[in-house]
Amino acid sequence: ANGGAMGRMRGEVEGMVGMLDLGRLSRRYLGDVVEGSGLVSGERYREIYEGASEGYDREFDVERSFGSRGSGAGQFEGARHVAVHGEGADRRVACADLKMGRVLIFRVESGECVCDVGSSEGPGKLRGPIGVAYNGRGQLYVSEWDHHQIFVYDGDGAFVRKFGSFGSGNGQFCCPQGLAFTAG
Repeated sequence: ANGGAMGRMRGEVEGMVGMLDLGRLSRRYLGDVVEGSGLVSGERYREIYEGASEGYDREFDVERSFGSRGSGAGQFEGARHVAVHGEGADRRVACADLKMGRVLIFRVESGECVCDVGSSEGPGKLRGPIGVAYNGRGQLYVSEWDHHQIFVYDGDGAFVRKFGSFGSGNGQFCCPQGLAFTAG
């Protein structure tokens, strides 16, 4: 009696999974996530796997890395979000370090740590940076978890301004995290 209900439920689940574009996943992720989940039958899994695009099954090599673990110059204790801005020799990558209360900025080409943003005393001091994003002019925006604000720094890492306060009204934040700007 219960087998019919279970069979219908499995059919419904397979129908929902069928609506997902699992063919867009790499074969590696199909194996890691879908195969052992029990959401689809072994036969359906093989159909999806065989139809998976080879174009999405690439593995990438690490081209370069930035910093190392620690609390010194150019080191991270709690790396969070990253943002990239600029071109050529001026291209920089910024990474929020939540535990150290700072954002480290590196030159992409050389891997050199250019500056440490938000660690100096004063109005631009960070306690809990999480999100980072560059606007089109190269200003760095940092979401500050502890202050419930967004901090803004110029292209050289100097504090410009901050805005927001704790709350749920206009211009207020509660533990802001990710940031993004659209092109243009």
